Amino acid sequence: MKTKLILGMVLVCSFQSAFAGGKSVEVFRKALTDEVARRNQTHAVEKKTTTDKISLTANELSKISGASQVELKAAMQKKNISFKDATGQTKEISILEIGSTISSADQVLRSIDRTTLDADGKARLKILSDDGGKGLQIMADFISLANKTSDAGVATEMSKMEVAVLNQQISLIPDMLNKMDAAEMQSHLAIMDAAVKKRVRPEIPGDQALAAVLKENKTAEEYKQKLNEILNCN
Repeated sequence: MKTKLILGMVLVCSFQSAFAGGKSVEVFRKALTDEVARRNQTHAVEKKTTTDKISLTANELSKISGASQVELKAAMQKKNISFKDATGQTKEISILEIGSTISSADQVLRSIDRTTLDADGKARLKILSDDGGKGLQIMADFISLANKTSDAGVATEMSKMEVAVLNQQISLIPDMLNKMDAAEMQSHLAIMDAAVKKRVRPEIPGDQALAAVLKENKTAEEYKQKLNEILNCN
């Protein structure tokens, strides 16, 4: 498993094993996969439109995090966001699908059989929701950063790269839920939480809030290298 050092913490950037994270991750992964399938089937039966799904998911996520429904909707209305990773390969994400996965994870955490979890599994639950854990809240808050990003029409090459890094970090949320162990997940959440707190005004682009965190105590060259490291995560 490849790792990168960010903000003095180990950030996991490559998941080599289908069983990364051990037994509890497998238990949670299966439960989450089943819940996502159930949710999609329900939406299909109820003939929900994309607009319906956005409104429903924004409402659910705002209850998890307290994030603005207006900002969440604006982020999830962005369809088929594409960006280039450090190798030049194009990646595409759906913020609506990722938001829906966070909401499904919330449902799983409410119903999962805790007797099936080992120590790492219990630690994951504590990070995500138990005893004041804010993992799901941070994830929901973080995707709301995508409601406003730097204007592509006037963006410099560096700001385009910063937008790509924001999208890349959002794209890693399913891996945080499905593949990472507790320590790995916590390292990502620390960065995401710091970025959310940097957005002290709604007009600040989400990519610039994350950039402010990542460039702290770095030279221009070190900062660019850090961006490339995150874009290399897969």
